[in-house]
Amino acid sequence: METCMDKRKTASGQAARKRGLLINRDFTLLWSAQAISKLGDVVFDSTLVFWIATSIAREQRWAPLAVSGIFVATALPTLAAGPIAGVFVDRWQKRPTMALVGDLVTEPDRARATGLLEVTRNLAVVVGPPVAALLYFRFGALWALIINALSFVVSFLALLAVHASPAAVRPQPQQQTHVLRELVSGLHFLAGNRVLMTILVTSVVGMFGFSAFSALGIFFALQNLHIPASLSSFLSLAFGVGAMMGAFLAGLFAQRLGVARTFWLSILLLSGLLLVYARQTSFAPAVVVSFLFGIPYAAIGVASDPLLLHVTPRTLIGRTFSVIITIVMLSILVSTTLVGYLASMVLHDFHARFLGLAF
Repeated sequence: METCMDKRKTASGQAARKRGLLINRDFTLLWSAQAISKLGDVVFDSTLVFWIATSIAREQRWAPLAVSGIFVATALPTLAAGPIAGVFVDRWQKRPTMALVGDLVTEPDRARATGLLEVTRNLAVVVGPPVAALLYFRFGALWALIINALSFVVSFLALLAVHASPAAVRPQPQQQTHVLRELVSGLHFLAGNRVLMTILVTSVVGMFGFSAFSALGIFFALQNLHIPASLSSFLSLAFGVGAMMGAFLAGLFAQRLGVARTFWLSILLLSGLLLVYARQTSFAPAVVVSFLFGIPYAAIGVASDPLLLHVTPRTLIGRTFSVIITIVMLSILVSTTLVGYLASMVLHDFHARFLGLAF
């Protein structure tokens, strides 16, 4: 007679055999929705950067500040609604709010799932800027708006087809208090968890620097690397290819190496490569360093999400994610505004040399 243990083993074996490259059907749909949405966003953002740098603010002193405004505008909605939205994510059905990875993917597969999502995000970084450059320089900015709008429609249809578990779609009823009280409870949990605070602090510091790097990237290419704006997309292309490779490798090996170890090793490597990139003065070496830079950048994302899901109760995931994202967005907002202002006004004519380094 087949025992209950045998049945569980058989079911487990069948589930393992059903897992493919994209883990399962519902995760595949979620992955597709993100891929399409992210590509539309990158095409749109890249087109705006090209438009400002080559047309609206061409050779203007305030051009860096104008480009920074793109990133500021992106961050403002998250800052305005993010923390409160996290409370409702924890209350509402998960499918409409896309807080699904923890419900669609079991813990042993989460590093791989996060790796696949990172590959997708970075594939958009690879494909988006060249597509944006082609569309903008051939057809104008209107096509970026059309593609971004269509990406939301297709992403919505893919998400609608997800068959989430009953626990995700109809969560267990729980006593609901005032929204602000629930938000405070989420903040209290975040502040008292050492792993989450480590992720938060490293994310804030890292994105403060990386957003400055992104906001001024087009001007670094034009002035330091001495290349035309149309070639700057190849730097993003190299970064995206490296990030795809990093996400793929981290998805395969992060669980074996340990997601915590993968996280801090990637941060150290990323810091060193950013210093190397800042010293580049010609195009080809900058492309190589940009490629290498993408590998640890993606690995950080692959490692951080499983860490967060592991230490956060399911009922607090929405608040935890939203608070971290909001604080990180605030650091991006401050960074892009500050570097745009400094590059356009205060340090526009500044030149100095320190320890053999020119500034």
